[in-house]
Amino acid sequence: MQRSLSEAATYVLGQFGRLGIEVPERSRIKTIYRSVCNDDGSSRGLIQENDPDFDITREALRDFKQLEFFFDQIGDDARKDEYVSVLKKIAKDSDSVLPQDDEQDSPSRDAQAEAFVFAGCLKAGLNPSFKEPDVVCSLDGQEFPIAVKRIKNLKQLVKRISIGASQIAQIGGHGIVAVDVVIAMNPKNYRMIAKVPDIFFGLTWMCHLRNVVNKYHAKIQRVIQKKGVLAVILHDHWLRMDSHSHWRLETMTYRIPSTAIDRSVENRLEAFTQKYRRAFPNLTILTK
Repeated sequence: MQRSLSEAATYVLGQFGRLGIEVPERSRIKTIYRSVCNDDGSSRGLIQENDPDFDITREALRDFKQLEFFFDQIGDDARKDEYVSVLKKIAKDSDSVLPQDDEQDSPSRDAQAEAFVFAGCLKAGLNPSFKEPDVVCSLDGQEFPIAVKRIKNLKQLVKRISIGASQIAQIGGHGIVAVDVVIAMNPKNYRMIAKVPDIFFGLTWMCHLRNVVNKYHAKIQRVIQKKGVLAVILHDHWLRMDSHSHWRLETMTYRIPSTAIDRSVENRLEAFTQKYRRAFPNLTILTK
């Protein structure tokens, strides 16, 4: 079912309640909810660009669509306690309403990034669990760890990937480092208001991300070698106005395979990638 933004907001808030999780009035989640819904739960309607809540409403599109995806995947799954611990971090937060305003730690959005990866793995049939390093899946009958990182500055990219790689090495086996680069790629969280065709948007963003990856590629390869990391997958979630003048959320992935993996495990990486990527909504794949 395709929900409107206000319907998604109401749905997400209701799911927190269903699991017995209080969402404080001054929290990020409740603030963005109020930007799209009235006190009685009805929609505020179209929010114009001159509305003081416009930027918050735009951010609500990203947050509520990600959380909607998570709740749709878990459904009535019996593992309530496992989900509650993560969702409490998301609900009872101290993060700024707009991500560009968080210069230091932002544990709520960090947990949300983990929840998004978890939901993708669940939809892909990879039987994920929330456990060290962040998410662990089952692939071909073996555990497949995923270290999830969220960075706000590209200068942190190699360091955070290195930390994730070390976490995978401690667990053993082979895994992935998944990195949310939303604010690192767009630190001021600028709006993309040019009404461009989808294919042009994808190609433009691919070139932009490739330039970044090329700059750090050698350093990334050095920090993931001999640690069981099959690849690094970058996630970006871009808010843009499409060619029909509708605001939409685009999810993009960019895979950086390890150049040092043995050919015997290449099939393992391909099997994971194919299942994982197909799971995400509104996905633009930027690399094979």
